[in-house]
Amino acid sequence: MTIPRGLGVILAFATVAALAWAQEPAKTAVSAAPEKTIDLTKIERKILREPDDYVGKKQQYCLLVFGPEAKFRVWLVHDADILYVDRNGDGRIGQRGERIVGNHTGHFQVGSILDNSNNMKHTSLFVTIDQNEGSLRILIGGKISQTAEFSPSEKPGDAPIVHLNGPVSLWLREPQEIKLDKAGQPSGVGPKNVLRRGRDVALSGFLETPGLNSFARYQPRDVLPKARLTIELQFSTKGADSARANGVMTHASFEGDFEMEGRVRVPDNAPLGQAELRVAFPENKEVSLVPPFVRKIRIYDK
Repeated sequence: MTIPRGLGVILAFATVAALAWAQEPAKTAVSAAPEKTIDLTKIERKILREPDDYVGKKQQYCLLVFGPEAKFRVWLVHDADILYVDRNGDGRIGQRGERIVGNHTGHFQVGSILDNSNNMKHTSLFVTIDQNEGSLRILIGGKISQTAEFSPSEKPGDAPIVHLNGPVSLWLREPQEIKLDKAGQPSGVGPKNVLRRGRDVALSGFLETPGLNSFARYQPRDVLPKARLTIELQFSTKGADSARANGVMTHASFEGDFEMEGRVRVPDNAPLGQAELRVAFPENKEVSLVPPFVRKIRIYDK
C-alpha cells in the first residue's frame, strides 16, 4: 500500500539534510548483507598531474569512484567553461579526450567512461556545475540510471567523493503518523517520531549510495524486483515485550521520481511512552540502511 502522492509533497525536504548523513562510510556488499565497510575518508584525494594552462583563477574538484570497493576513480576538474574528466582514472588530467568545452551554461556532455577495474562501460554521463553546486547523471553499464549531487571543492584534498555503481542503501525519513480527516481520508502527517497505536505511520525515502559530501540515487525499478521493498518495524522498550509490524515500500508512480513510499500500522501491543524503533528488510538482504536506523520515538494509545 502506498501513501497518496499529496503526502509525498508534505514529507519532502531539502537536499542539505541528505548531504549531512552522506559523510558516513559506504557499505561494500550489494548482493548480500554487508560484512565490512569501505572508509571513503581513507581514499587519497591527490592528482598526479594537472594542466599548466588553466583558464580560471580557481578550479573546482570532485572525485568519482566506481564499484562496491571504489577501485576505479575518475577526477572531475572544473575550470571556467571547461571540464576536465580523467577518463582512464590514472590521476593525470588533461590528456587527449579529457578536455570538454562547455557552452557557458555549466552543462557538460561527457559521454562514456570505461571502468578499467572490471571492463564495464558507463554511458551518458552528463555533469552540471553551477558555482558551488554540482550534479550528474549517468547510466551504469549503459542500463542503470543514477543521479548524484555534490559540492565541488577548491582543493583536491577536500574534494567530495561520489560513489557510483556502489552498494544499495535506503535513506529513510523519520516516521510520522498519517492524520485522517472526519471522512477517514489522509489529511497530513503528525510530528516526527510521535506515533499512536493502531494508526498508520508514513514511510518514505530513497535508494542511494552515500559518498563524502555527496550521494548517488538509484531508480528503484533498476535495483529492486518490481521496485518493491519489504520492511519490518520493531518497537521495543526496556522491561516490555517488543512488537513488530510489516509493510511494503513501493516506487512512486510517476516517471522520473526516485522516491519510495509506504505505510505500516503501529501494532496495538506496541509499548507506550518512550521506545526504540528499529528497521529491517527481511526479504531484501541486498539493501542496507544508512545511517543505521534506530530512533527514539514516543508512542501513545489510540
